[in-house]
Amino acid sequence: MTERIEVGDLVIVVRVCPCGACKCLGHIYQVLGFGMDVICGACGTLYKTPAALLNPVWRGAPLSWLKRIPPLAELESTETTVKEPA
Repeated sequence: MTERIEVGDLVIVVRVCPCGACKCLGHIYQVLGFGMDVICGACGTLYKTPAALLNPVWRGAPLSWLKRIPPLAELESTETTVKEPA
């Protein structure tokens, strides 16, 4: 499984601005593209890191705030073993 985020991937927001005003934590978005900077709409903090553009309303988030959700086909190809409790 690869963790690289690309255009079209589904991602979940796992981190937000420390100001706490963002209510997007835990929400799922589709990546529409990549931008350069993200500015917090509440406190004005500028994050000069690679960022994913998530939707027209909420412009995006630094990649470090996102976790990629693997496609179903990728999950099905992963072998897992389940141990029964003793």
